[in-house]
Amino acid sequence: MEVSGSSSWFDTSEEAPAVRGAAKGIGMNTGIFPTTVIGWLAEMNRSSGGQAPPPVVVLDPVTSPSSRGPGEILMHRNRFAASVYLDGIAMAVVATGLAGRDPLTLQQAWLDGVARGDSLEQVVHDLRPLADANAPPALFAPSRTFTLTRF
Repeated sequence: MEVSGSSSWFDTSEEAPAVRGAAKGIGMNTGIFPTTVIGWLAEMNRSSGGQAPPPVVVLDPVTSPSSRGPGEILMHRNRFAASVYLDGIAMAVVATGLAGRDPLTLQQAWLDGVARGDSLEQVVHDLRPLADANAPPALFAPSRTFTLTRF
């Protein structure tokens, strides 16, 4: 996750500085913004003829070594999640990531909770002890009891 001013985005450019600089130097767009995600969700909705249930979006960002303090990055992660949720195309947005501990443990806990049919509130609650205390997961959803079902 990258931040500049009040904007935040997921940077998908190469990690190698020379490759990264060359790609950005020729104007390659390597950023995923809330509007990018909303556009993808709208296209998925159109391609299903509006028949598929609204999706749940999981944001699991990492931060760059040059990123700002954890509080500021957390604020930007949550603002990104809220922007996607408030558009109304997603049923819910779960913001995880920024983990200072083992991110694979968080991902497995997410998958286990969903597989059990736990509510998103319960899944997020179960993620909290596994996450960095400075970057707890957040849930944006219309109902605390919302669960995922297979389509």
